[in-house]
Amino acid sequence: ITIDTYNNPDLTDKRTIIYGHNRADMSMFAKLKYYKNEGYWETHPYFQIIYEDGMVYRYQVFSYFDVMPTEVDSINIFFDENNTFEDCLKMLKQRSRRDHGVEVTPDDQIVTLVTCAYFGTQRFLVNAVLVDTYQLYEGEISYNTEYPNDVTPPNNNQASTEDTSTEVDTSTEGDISTENGTSTE
Repeated sequence: ITIDTYNNPDLTDKRTIIYGHNRADMSMFAKLKYYKNEGYWETHPYFQIIYEDGMVYRYQVFSYFDVMPTEVDSINIFFDENNTFEDCLKMLKQRSRRDHGVEVTPDDQIVTLVTCAYFGTQRFLVNAVLVDTYQLYEGEISYNTEYPNDVTPPNNNQASTEDTSTEVDTSTEGDISTENGTSTE
């Protein structure tokens, strides 16, 4: 998981772009493709980014669509000096596979998650608006990567059909997880 070089890793930009693989083991951004399925947004309208200090940024998805490699401007439109943030929002809403009626204004902050599309070299973009932030806990996350003798580690080579939250350690010292539309406050 990588934040675009144009962005600050603290999510303070008007638009932050985050890239991640669409992995066969359902890790990273593999579950984003489910937004192409009818009814998935209705049960998964939100995702959150959780930083190691416990700060949680919750986003509501407002747009998702495929782009061809030649359409790289569709990803980086806001970073082009000829386009405004309003132009970017307009394009993201117009290109969306569906309109869910989520209001996004030029005063908002958005994040764009970018992953490989299932077929070929296309990219799939999921765009979301920041709806709230909160402190989950105080202090830093401690990751235990060792398993006790009586616990079997998960088999990461086997795809799961169960729809559970996914947390991914990012290079920006944060975690990204999807949620099923409910807050974990």
